[in-house]
Amino acid sequence: MAEQQEASLGKVHVPLGKDGEGLYTEKTKGCFDVIAAATPMVLDALSKVPAPSAGSAFTIADYGTADAGTSLPLMYTIVEKMRSSGNTGDIQINYEDQANNEWKSVFAHAYGHLQVPGVKSFYKDFQNVFVTGCGEGFHSQCYPAGSIMLGVSFTAMHWLSQNACNIKGALHSTQSEPAEKATFIAQAEKDFEKIMLARSKELCKGGQLVVVNFAESKEGYYLGWSGDGANMHANFAKLWRELVDKKVITEEEFEKCTFFNHYRTEEEQLKPFQPGNPVYESGLRLIKHETKVVPCPYKLKMKAGEFKGTPEEYAEWFYCTTRTWSNSTFFSGLSESRPEAERLKIVEDFWASYRALIAKDPAAHGMDYCHTYLHIEKFFVLYDILSIT
Repeated sequence: MAEQQEASLGKVHVPLGKDGEGLYTEKTKGCFDVIAAATPMVLDALSKVPAPSAGSAFTIADYGTADAGTSLPLMYTIVEKMRSSGNTGDIQINYEDQANNEWKSVFAHAYGHLQVPGVKSFYKDFQNVFVTGCGEGFHSQCYPAGSIMLGVSFTAMHWLSQNACNIKGALHSTQSEPAEKATFIAQAEKDFEKIMLARSKELCKGGQLVVVNFAESKEGYYLGWSGDGANMHANFAKLWRELVDKKVITEEEFEKCTFFNHYRTEEEQLKPFQPGNPVYESGLRLIKHETKVVPCPYKLKMKAGEFKGTPEEYAEWFYCTTRTWSNSTFFSGLSESRPEAERLKIVEDFWASYRALIAKDPAAHGMDYCHTYLHIEKFFVLYDILSIT
């Protein structure tokens, strides 16, 4: 597993901007809506978690947290709900992400030093809430066995532990040829099974897990495409291909710019929870699931006439929500034989061309979110039941 993490480290969601500034939260406004849509499921899961033993903390894990800002409203709601129900014990919130994550921003958000407009601080408003950070990737076990009571993860576990293959005619598996896509499906299946087995070890008996994964719906919708307007991933590939045509980058660099992620279908996401699968046999059970689209907040404001700026201003305002998570893929696809300054300029020029494309027809451009929402429980398996009867 360590070798796989090295293969992906630096190529999957390397933070954009200066650590401590919270650029991801500032620019990724749609994630707030996605997590808001998951909140009823999370609160239902919370209600099912067994009470901790006397003197023990209630433990929460936020997997793939990025800079921890987008989940702040949910964490506040969870803590508030627990306190209002009479739970006055310790609560430990464990934030997990890669070792090269924006950790200054994580702790600045969690402790309320970096305020998100309109979001209250659970740390400042409630007593006995403790915060930790874990830099182990979620493809591996991150916490001691049986130590997590409630786990959540939003828009994170589509990232793969390693590249499935270099895509020749596109950049993302949603645009790839069938044979190429099959390799991504296989890698994503392997990774998701490992991810869920790691969570199964970490969850206490009766522990709950809510995972909100990017998906490809039965209608063919996915991040940046919901049947209306421009297709984000198709445009990424088109503009990156133009750099090959202009001899700015090579064909090899085009192919190396393959996203190390995959948007699983609902069927692919449900597979680990079928009888006979190692995940099912480990005690994880799927309680509820649904797949739905959350519309892009930038595009909604544009279509509603609430955005009053020029087309160029809309392009500048919107485009960064697509850049915060993808920029490192473009940069890492360029040959390391190029000077760093040259690679940075190529990437900046690429984004300039994307902004210019958006400005031609602003209302067509958005990043709608398509996710499968999974509520999972750690059941008592047979040997557990036998041991207590």
